[in-house]
Amino acid sequence: MKINPTYYARAYLAAVASAPVAKRHEIAHNLWQTVWRHGHFKWYKKIIANVQVLIRQEKGIKLAEVLTPQALSETQKNTLATEIKKAIGQPVELVCSVKPHLLAGMIVTIDDKRYDASLKGRLDTLYKTLAGENNS
Repeated sequence: MKINPTYYARAYLAAVASAPVAKRHEIAHNLWQTVWRHGHFKWYKKIIANVQVLIRQEKGIKLAEVLTPQALSETQKNTLATEIKKAIGQPVELVCSVKPHLLAGMIVTIDDKRYDASLKGRLDTLYKTLAGENNS
């Protein structure tokens, strides 16, 4: 059996699932001691990310990465999450980042699908069309 960040994440979630809430801190402590002892502490970010992914999968929640030129308000985030949930038929968790180079609009990535509704994306498409690079 090959030990990797996913292995640690699955082991942690399996231990936590059957433990009382009061023991979860101890389980987390033991996990990080084990990771450290095996010389895998450099994986800590990947382990945490894998735990988050596995929890979302278990709950049926999709991750939507949202890039916008300005920070979204809580109202905008809630509205966007509601609309994405309607579109994909699953609960969604938003991870928002500010990318000023987009100028306006947004880019939403869910799984491997990217939906580009940014001004920069439209300008890039227009440029490619005018330059004869678009073959469609």
